Amino acid sequence: MTPFEAAAFALLGALSVLVAGYALRALSAATAIPEPDPATQAKRAPVAAIVLGTSAMGLDRQAASVTRVEPAVAPPPGWSGRNWALAEAARAARADWLLITTDKTVWQEGSLAGLVAFARGCNVEVVTLFGRQEATTAAERAALPVIALGLAAASPLGAVNDPARPNVALAFPECLLIRRSAWEAIDGLRLVASREEPWFELARLVKASGRPIVAGSGRRLFSVAGGRNWSALCDRWARLIGRVTGGRGGLIVAAAMIVLAVNVLPFAWLAVGSLGLLLNPGSILWTMCGAIGLAQVGVVLGARRWIDRYTSAPAWFLITHPLGGVMVVAILLEALRRSGTTQ
Repeated sequence: MTPFEAAAFALLGALSVLVAGYALRALSAATAIPEPDPATQAKRAPVAAIVLGTSAMGLDRQAASVTRVEPAVAPPPGWSGRNWALAEAARAARADWLLITTDKTVWQEGSLAGLVAFARGCNVEVVTLFGRQEATTAAERAALPVIALGLAAASPLGAVNDPARPNVALAFPECLLIRRSAWEAIDGLRLVASREEPWFELARLVKASGRPIVAGSGRRLFSVAGGRNWSALCDRWARLIGRVTGGRGGLIVAAAMIVLAVNVLPFAWLAVGSLGLLLNPGSILWTMCGAIGLAQVGVVLGARRWIDRYTSAPAWFLITHPLGGVMVVAILLEALRRSGTTQ
């Protein structure tokens, strides 16, 4: 065996361990994500729904009240227009629970009653869920499954749901259910009045006050409308990644390298091995390269197919997986660029 072949086999072996670990971690974390079910009997829940936008899909027959808010034209000093409108709507609401959601969220029948029952069953005052992501554009269908796989592998929800880690919190604006007593204990949005999107900071304040939160999947309760082109998709996820990572460049670079290694390189190994066998039939190096690449591709696509339950990407879009990996790397690089401009 030549030194080149030895190095190639060592690299393939290391990549195989990384791919297998990534896939197993994603599947293990995904099976442990809390997932509430909708109530079997339709009834109004003691929830005041506050919708960021002009519509409220599926809420009118479920919530005690529904308030649609748009940014205030002349908010008080120190407040953003949207946060002031949201704070005023929460102040006027009369219900035990407040639900902050968006007009891109489509709620299923019985979802709010199921959501409140889930919060009470967990004995928590705050529940935040991510919904099933509707992938309607080509960019969403290629990138969202890779993003979902990466989020599962990163498994931040375990730390969020751990009361012993008060500094680790997050919130999804599609679904943030908070008991009024918890809202009043942190003085609503006053401490984050000027933030463009205060959800993460709001969740940290709640958890720091000693109130545990539960983050999980709401794919059985609601879906999030798609329709974003590449530019809008990149902007949204670059902003979210920046907030989750705190703008730490090293963490973003590490994530980009892992995404590239797991979602792109196995396909490259398979292609290189296949091409090598065409040019040099019987070569042990190219045979092993192609075989290991094929095994890695099978592991990645198997994990991705299971994670696809969180998106509506068609099964045949599996063939775009390496392209989706490249797109997610581009999103991470955009998040890195923005973290540099804000420091």
